[in-house]
Amino acid sequence: MGLSVVINTSALAADAATNLSSGNVPHAQRAWLLRNVILPRYIESGIFSEIMVVGEFEPGLGYGYVPFDSVYHNCADALLKRQAGYEWLKNRNVGWVLFQHDDHMYDVGLNTYPAIEAADVLSPSRWTRARGVTGEALNDGTTTHINGHACLYRFNVAKEVPWTSAPPVFTWDCEITQRLLAAGKLIRYAPSLKVWDMEFGAQPWR
Repeated sequence: MGLSVVINTSALAADAATNLSSGNVPHAQRAWLLRNVILPRYIESGIFSEIMVVGEFEPGLGYGYVPFDSVYHNCADALLKRQAGYEWLKNRNVGWVLFQHDDHMYDVGLNTYPAIEAADVLSPSRWTRARGVTGEALNDGTTTHINGHACLYRFNVAKEVPWTSAPPVFTWDCEITQRLLAAGKLIRYAPSLKVWDMEFGAQPWR
C-alpha cells in the first residue's frame, strides 16, 4: 500500500485575488505555486500513488482534481476539503495519506515516511527558506498539536476521526488533535520528515 497526498486549495476561487491568507497574501498566488512548483515536483518524484487536489483549482495531467467550493472562505475550509479528499480515496489501496495546504511542499528527497508501526499520525517538522538558503525551523506544533499545514495519516484515521469533527475555527489543528487523542490515536512527532512553507511574500516565522 502506498502513500497518497491530498492538497486542499482555494487558489482559483472567485475571491482568491482578494481573500488573504493568514500570511496576509492573496490565495490566488498559490495557483502559480501549484502549477509550477509543487505539483510538478510531486509528479516527478514518483513517491505518491495518488495526487489529489481538492477545492477551487483546475484539472491537469498527473494528478486528480475534486472540485469543492469554499464554504467558510478561511482556513477552516481545509477541514471540508481534506475530508472530501479522503472520501474520494477511500476505495483505493492506500496506506498513508499526506494531507496538506497548497502553500507547503513535502520534502520528497527524504524517506516517504518512517516505518513506525505504532503510529497513527505522523507530524512532520516545518521549515522555510524565505530568509536564507539553509532554512529555518518554524512553529509546527511539536508535542502540543499536529502540524495542521501538513501531516500524515494512516489511511483509516480520517474515517474514524473525520477532519470535519473539528469545529471550523482558526485553531482547528489543536481541536483535531484533541479528537485524535480522545479516539486513542497515537500521534508521533517526526522531525526527520520536513515540509517547507512556500508562500511567496509571507513571514511564517511571525
